[in-house]
Amino acid sequence: MTGISGEAGRPAANGPVVPQDITRVLRRIIRRARAVIVVKGCCAVAAAALGSMLAAMAVDAGVTLFASWPRWVLSLSALA
Repeated sequence: MTGISGEAGRPAANGPVVPQDITRVLRRIIRRARAVIVVKGCCAVAAAALGSMLAAMAVDAGVTLFASWPRWVLSLSALA
């Protein structure tokens, strides 16, 4: 079984030496993939927050709430 070395130019435990150019490109791809995962997660959180706020707004628009505390409870529960 062969593995990729931890540092450029050094052989893995039982594997070949990986050239520095390939290691550099692989690390750049890994860094870019991690950045995409973080951005994707942030977008998912923002979409969920927006969806819950829109649902709370729809309930508020559909039901007549005379007191202000039910609106606060509805808004805060959407953000929780």
